[in-house]
Amino acid sequence: MRQFQKLLRTVVSRGDVVEDPRTKVHTIGISGYQYHVDLRERFPIHTTKRIYPKLGSEELLWKLRGEDSVQPLTTRGVNYWNENAFQKYLDDNGLARRIPKHTQEW
Repeated sequence: MRQFQKLLRTVVSRGDVVEDPRTKVHTIGISGYQYHVDLRERFPIHTTKRIYPKLGSEELLWKLRGEDSVQPLTTRGVNYWNENAFQKYLDDNGLARRIPKHTQEW
């Protein structure tokens, strides 16, 4: 955990602000920064969301398979990527202005 806290301090003090072109969300980060974890000791999950083991393992396998569609995840009951996928669909098909985010139609 100390390595992660050091990483956070470094990112906050020296990180670059970048806008994600897909989500339009601004993030701050440092490219190439690494820290190492011994998985025999623990499996690190750093998040503010509640992560259930089934959901975490399904997402990990999804990423390892190199999938980019959320459909296999939703089939397995993992739904926390759905919002981003639907917004990308609207953006790609020119529907984002007609169907505003978080409205009844959305």
